[in-house]
Amino acid sequence: MLLQNENNFPIFRFFGIVILVYFVTIIPSATVNLFIKLIIKEESSKKLGQISMLIKDNYFMIFFISITAAVTEELMFRGYMQSRLMKIYKNPYIAIGITSVFFGLMHFSYGTISNVLVPTVMGLIFGIFYYKYSNLKVLIMVHFIIDFVSLLLMNSKL
Repeated sequence: MLLQNENNFPIFRFFGIVILVYFVTIIPSATVNLFIKLIIKEESSKKLGQISMLIKDNYFMIFFISITAAVTEELMFRGYMQSRLMKIYKNPYIAIGITSVFFGLMHFSYGTISNVLVPTVMGLIFGIFYYKYSNLKVLIMVHFIIDFVSLLLMNSKL
């Protein structure tokens, strides 16, 4: 399924890269989210509100949703789509852009502009990382942490 060979990192470097990519992803994503909230005064997603009610205090479900989303989305978007589009377009940045837009649009059903633009920004950062370092494991781990923390924060607000 993967067209690129995975680059492996030593264990301590792996976790350091995960932390670095996490913050490199979270800071611009949070900035875009804050900008949208201030400019548009966008309300929270009703769909995410419904989901948060379903997972209230169900930490296994929070873990399960986070891990399955991270694995399937990274394999599908970076591992499968991006690598194939890079072969088609012969330009990695076109492939990263297209993949990122589709990644953002996949979150459209949550119903807000933030729920599309923030994943698009994340997709750009993840796409560039995957192009430069060919390591899906780092991206899966970062994606998992982002989703897990977000779901825990949603859960704590109820």
